[in-house]
Amino acid sequence: MGVTFLNLIIWMAPLSLFAHELGHVMMARLCRAEQSEIRIGTGRELFALVTGRMRVQVGWIFFHGAHSVNTRKQEFNRFEKAMISVGGPLINSGCAALIMLTPLHDLSRQFVILGWFNVYLTVINLIPFSLKGKKSDGYTVWKALCS
Repeated sequence: MGVTFLNLIIWMAPLSLFAHELGHVMMARLCRAEQSEIRIGTGRELFALVTGRMRVQVGWIFFHGAHSVNTRKQEFNRFEKAMISVGGPLINSGCAALIMLTPLHDLSRQFVILGWFNVYLTVINLIPFSLKGKKSDGYTVWKALCS
């Protein structure tokens, strides 16, 4: 149990969060974003990678939270905002399906946990809520489509 929890904290959560944020970036690129930044974790910067129009920054507490920022000169319209918001949960659901519906889940209990963690990220991010100024992807989609 302890090793499983450490694996979740050390590599499963950061990897799944990175995939989630990369989903937002990929959708933003489809919407012609000019710059993208992914931040994984909190705290002081551990390291950063810059490639072309994308920057990835990892904080010392790398298993705690993530977000991405995508920008362009012209503001994204409401449909584009909804598409970008759906990108993260879409990638997590794809990762979960890849793990849970293929022989990967037979390789290790760790893969099963990784699959379920991606299911969790998909579901929790699609629920529309706003808490202390932070908005879920589902909330962003809801507001974009209902405005």
